[in-house]
Amino acid sequence: MPSSHVSISPRALLTAALLLATAAVLAGAERPAAAQQLEPVETPFAPPPPIVSVLRSLRPTVMVAFRGEYGPIRASGTLTQAPDAGLVVLDARGQERQIAWSELRELSVVRTPREGMRVGSFSISLASDEGALPRTTRALSLDPGAGGGGGAYAAGAAISRFARPWRAQELPPGEVVLEGQPYGRMAIPIQQVEEWTAQPLRGSVTTMPEGQIQIEVANRVMVSVPLPSLETMRRDPMREFISVTLSDGQMFSGMLRALPDVQLPIAVTAAETVQVPLAEVVQLDISRVPLGLGGELPLLE
Repeated sequence: MPSSHVSISPRALLTAALLLATAAVLAGAERPAAAQQLEPVETPFAPPPPIVSVLRSLRPTVMVAFRGEYGPIRASGTLTQAPDAGLVVLDARGQERQIAWSELRELSVVRTPREGMRVGSFSISLASDEGALPRTTRALSLDPGAGGGGGAYAAGAAISRFARPWRAQELPPGEVVLEGQPYGRMAIPIQQVEEWTAQPLRGSVTTMPEGQIQIEVANRVMVSVPLPSLETMRRDPMREFISVTLSDGQMFSGMLRALPDVQLPIAVTAAETVQVPLAEVVQLDISRVPLGLGGELPLLE
């Protein structure tokens, strides 16, 4: 059988060799780019800003339950008007003190008699009382939509029941005025009030203003506390008493001698920031989030 023979010209062989070499060069140039695209991209973890909670002495937000003309009513709003006479309360020793309505943290009618308190009297706590502002806690949310990054910190208030060291035998005549939604403006007869709760203002703060709080902790012993180092603050404006804790664990209590004339920028929503004068703050709590990797957030800038 005659053998078949294919003849390939030198020119064709040279063209094939050039094509193979060109393909090898192009493949080698593309490999680093492809490999670079496959490398994991490290995204630095950005912890959320600290959460701040404050109780205010002027125009606080309150929830009031009272006996309405047609039945019980519970309304929330800003306290815009109250009698100048205030409210006379008694401490555990029976000593009287007159307070402004804006100083109230909680008030509730006594429905079961107990020592020193008859049915129909009122148990009371003040915004300046220790424990009136529960510490804020943080919890890690794994909801991918909670912040758009597959994990975000959500702020929540720790539930803490605290003692109500004050009482009132009865409420004075007059009325308080709230402004809020959906009612607009509401005048509430004081003697129909059964419950009262001042609600803390909560939000985030990324930058604390500069300034120092001057506290006399002993005779001629002054302490200057920088605002960015604050963790908690509690003060009694009537008695000029103040107690603070710092982010490093230190704590000081004494007479307030100087308070910076500054405002706290509190972001209550992504689109709204409220400027709160420090002079109106009765209690302050700042919660910094631990990173969970053996470290903590740095101090506020």
